[in-house]
Amino acid sequence: MEAPLNRANRKKMTQLMVETFNTPTTYVAFQIMLFLYASGCTAGIVMDSGDGVTHTVPIYKGYVLSHSILRLDLPEIVHDIKKLCYVALDFEQEMATAAYSSYLEKSEALPDGQVITTGKEQFQCREALFQPSFLGMESSGIHETTFNSIMKCDANICKCCLL
Repeated sequence: MEAPLNRANRKKMTQLMVETFNTPTTYVAFQIMLFLYASGCTAGIVMDSGDGVTHTVPIYKGYVLSHSILRLDLPEIVHDIKKLCYVALDFEQEMATAAYSSYLEKSEALPDGQVITTGKEQFQCREALFQPSFLGMESSGIHETTFNSIMKCDANICKCCLL
């Protein structure tokens, strides 16, 4: 599995399989296409967020629409955010609750042995995926990136991505 924009790696992998292992044919699948197939669909949009990069990839009838792929670079901290934090269903309400209550507080040991206590940070971190300005970045959030990726598609394909 590979990042959707990495054509050079695909070519090198195919060459290696044919020339080194004498395989008569090779198929390199996009991981994001397999996500869509797993849900029983051949058309739609997949947002794949890894450790250091997030892609929104429109797929139509089993084909990746490479002209509409958008990439959102996020720091490798995404892995830790996935592990330690959560998305608040109502961000403003969680902020208000955190201001007068300590029930959210949780302690976590760092690799160097230092212990930190988090409260509202547990849901503020994931909010950075929607508002990258929290990290000092001037880029679109994942919801806007997904929308923009859909809008780069032909009108008929947009309908398939939204259904």
